Amino acid sequence: MELPSLRQVLSETLKALETPRDRIDEAGQPIAEGHGPLRIVKSLPEAVQSSLIALDNIFPGTLLSSLDILDHGLASRYILTTNERKDKTPTPIFYVRSSRPRSSRRHAPTPRTAYEIRPDVWHCTCPSFAFKAFSSQNMFDPLECGVDDFPGSDRWGGEMRGGLIPICKHLLAVLIGERLNVIPETELDMNTLANYAYTDAY
Repeated sequence: MELPSLRQVLSETLKALETPRDRIDEAGQPIAEGHGPLRIVKSLPEAVQSSLIALDNIFPGTLLSSLDILDHGLASRYILTTNERKDKTPTPIFYVRSSRPRSSRRHAPTPRTAYEIRPDVWHCTCPSFAFKAFSSQNMFDPLECGVDDFPGSDRWGGEMRGGLIPICKHLLAVLIGERLNVIPETELDMNTLANYAYTDAY
């Protein structure tokens, strides 16, 4: 019997993280005491808890940093306003604000930066993701296609094919938060979303 690949295991782990709607309140938050994923883990279904434990074993440092991002409400989900949508289910854009303000030797700290995350195409604009995606240690080949490498946002790696699949704390936070329904959603017009692509998102 052939063992599943790491991508297949992680894909199933992501699916198990999806929180049933009957455990979500009217505000879109998991039903539990307190606020934030770190305080509600014990109230989540066993399958979700098991998935988080699995992710912690695979990405020990990254998972804890991702949960910290969610716990501090640094992730946001944006979609187009209803009158500007072409599709019934618009593709969301995620932004994760840095927990630390940018510093300068000559000036006072500037506002926190924000990174754009696109889970469907498996991308984050942070330097860490870029390094992991294009590092010489990564044998990623965009033309290589394995048996389990096919497009789909429900797959670990999204549309990315072949090689090692890079991950960063921002992307992992969005993947987890989206499935646990703990990332707040805001409708914005096209001009505002376009502006966010060039400046910091709030």
